[in-house]
Amino acid sequence: LAKQMIEAGACCIQLENQVSDVKQCGHQDGKVTVPHVEFLAKINAVRYAFLELGIDDGVIVARTDSLGAG
Repeated sequence: LAKQMIEAGACCIQLENQVSDVKQCGHQDGKVTVPHVEFLAKINAVRYAFLELGIDDGVIVARTDSLGAG
């Protein structure tokens, strides 16, 4: 998906570490996040996608809700 977005012209991709099917608003406590290893793997995959497509200055916004998850 990241490669398709980059090929379509995206210069920045944002990732979040909240589990999507239990996603909550930013001001609420009790968030559920994916394991750190899984989140880091996604960040690395997007970085490699940029590099494989010859984009050296692609931007990754890695947003975390870890504080709200306790």
